[in-house]
Amino acid sequence: MKAFLLLFKAGLLLLYPLGYLVPRRKNLCVFGGGNDTFTDNPKHLFLYASNERKEVEAVWITKKKSIYQDLKNKGLRVEMYESPRGIWTCLRAKYHFYNISLYDVNFYASAGATLVNLWHGTPIKAIGHDVETGSFAKKNQVSWRDKILRPFQYVKPSFFLSSSKFATEKIFKSAFRLGDNQYLSWGYP
Repeated sequence: MKAFLLLFKAGLLLLYPLGYLVPRRKNLCVFGGGNDTFTDNPKHLFLYASNERKEVEAVWITKKKSIYQDLKNKGLRVEMYESPRGIWTCLRAKYHFYNISLYDVNFYASAGATLVNLWHGTPIKAIGHDVETGSFAKKNQVSWRDKILRPFQYVKPSFFLSSSKFATEKIFKSAFRLGDNQYLSWGYP
């Protein structure tokens, strides 16, 4: 089973470079929720874009059939994560909005897109590079094996939404180590 999983992931990695070759549509945006839920900041921005911004083609990406069916029944655009239509939609989308990691949408179809991490709160614990102990601390000690098995955890977003300038300066800058112009201290949707 492990060998099959490695081969499957290797096959998906071959999809990644296509993202640089397939033209992206500037009005097409994909959204996904952390732990494959329809919640948090991606949910609210998706609903706003779907209902209020008709020039935006907003598509929710999910791995769960129940979320797919629920959104479809509400007349919202939704695609399954690993379906051909879901992959093609992610390859064509200029913007990928997510909550935790690119695994929320489709990392394998994200190369060349503008990646926007909408985050999911203001932390009361150490996060990202600030974690010093436990399993999350190991994520900061990157091995080639980790980069192959979990590449979506190591790609940095184009932009990171923060709840405030204070949170950006005191928490997120050291945790995520992005450039100053990549933080959007606008508050959450």
